[in-house]
Formats: sequence, structure tokens, C-alpha cells
Amino acid sequence: IRWAIKLARETNSKLLLAGNVEDPEFFKRDVKPYLSKKIRWIGPVSPEQPLTKKEVAKLMQEAKAFLMTINWYEPFGLVMAESMSCGTPVIGFDRGAVSELVVDGKTGFVVKPKEGINGLKKALKNIDKIKPKDCRKHIEKNFSLEKMVEEYEKVYYKVLKI
Repeated sequence: IRWAIKLARETNSKLLLAGNVEDPEFFKRDVKPYLSKKIRWIGPVSPEQPLTKKEVAKLMQEAKAFLMTINWYEPFGLVMAESMSCGTPVIGFDRGAVSELVVDGKTGFVVKPKEGINGLKKALKNIDKIKPKDCRKHIEKNFSLEKMVEEYEKVYYKVLKI
């Protein structure tokens, strides 16, 4: 979140933050002071929350980019796939599954962590070069229900040696 806030502040961009507050002290210290008309926090997005799936999809579709500026190695970021399925490109640090989901320069940008804020700024500056239809096509081709079942079956057949 720190990187996303820093990027929004340094580029004078709008930022919409969503998610659970796992660490209230972190939120109070590192997020709350920066909330404004441009940087907003909408809270958790889950089936129990007031936002419908349609509303979440609309937010993603209207976004210039989805930021995945995590500091850990996320095994599979479902939210990245959801974002791209809405036609929204992803800008993320090259950690975890980011480079598995994002085709650098085609469905978003994969930024080396050592590039930090400068890498994020460069990606944001070039985000309009990404075509929303390419993001959606990539997810449909590689992460559709049919494709996932097919890939699981391959693994099962290999394990079972069928």
C-alpha cells in the first residue's frame, strides 16, 4: 500500500484502496494520513460487503490500472486475473505470481522491485499503451474455467500415469 500511495502522491493520480485492515496500527500510521479526495479507501470487498460483483467490476473497468505493489511472494493473485478480465491492466512488482499472470508490455507492466517508485512511474506513464481487450483475451485464453480444468487434468493424468 505504501508504494501505491507514494505513486499516487508523486504523480497526482487518483487512487482507490480496497481490502481488510489487517494491521490497524499500520493503517493509522501509513494510510489514514494520506486519505483525501484523490486517495480513497473503500474497505473490504467481499460477498458480505455492500458492493455487488457488478459494482466491483465497474470500479475495475473504470480504473486506469490495478496496482499489485506487494512486498511478499503472492502465490497466485486472483484479483490480478479479475482485473485483467475486466480489461484493466496490472502494474506490479516482479514478486510471486505477478510475472506469471502479467505479460510485460502487453497486459500490464512487471516492475523490478529495485526500480521502486521510478519503475512504477514509468509503468504508469506508459499504461495507455496497453489495450483492454488484450488483458481480457489473455485471461480468457490462459485462465478460463475450461483452461484451468484442462491443466488440472494434465497434472492428475501425469501423477496417475494414465
